[in-house]
Amino acid sequence: MPYSNRDRAGFENAIVDVVARALDAKVEYVWWSQQRGFARKTLGAGTCDLWPGVATAVTTMETTAPYYRSTYVFVTRRGDVYTMAGGLDAMLAHLRRLGES
Repeated sequence: MPYSNRDRAGFENAIVDVVARALDAKVEYVWWSQQRGFARKTLGAGTCDLWPGVATAVTTMETTAPYYRSTYVFVTRRGDVYTMAGGLDAMLAHLRRLGES
């Protein structure tokens, strides 16, 4: 749980609090699933003013310099050998994500 939660225990919650104090603003959270149309339905609709943790590649809004970087980890069964050329490698298309049937 490093990012944010409803208890405001994450580091993104702390960043939002610092920004709010600097702007003398009150923080009210809007919780919304980050899926297609998220920016339009929240920022674009005036429901919220700030989206902490947005990827720098999002072109529908202004972003800050990155403050957090992460990597992806692929876990496979013992004996499975995959040579990865990139995260979108076509060789992985037949695999299921955890929880999918």
